[in-house]
Amino acid sequence: VLEKEPQIFNRSNAVKNLINDRQFWIAVEQLQNILGPVKCAVKSLEFQTTLFVDVFVQLVKMAIAIQKIPVLYNNQFRRDCIAIYNKR
Repeated sequence: VLEKEPQIFNRSNAVKNLINDRQFWIAVEQLQNILGPVKCAVKSLEFQTTLFVDVFVQLVKMAIAIQKIPVLYNNQFRRDCIAIYNKR
């Protein structure tokens, strides 16, 4: 396998480094905090009893999660999230 596909092992080292990177997991947690309210909003739209206020509350929660992203840590990610949020 090593002779036929040597890049497989290069990628495995990259994946191992990524898994051991603390900043990666912080970014994943931030993304989860932002997408959690989106998931709840989409799920709530499946019910006939959902009101627009239910979706609005989830949008507010998403905005709060975006605002909680530290500016010094990941300013570009925060700006991208704000730009996407403002497109709605």
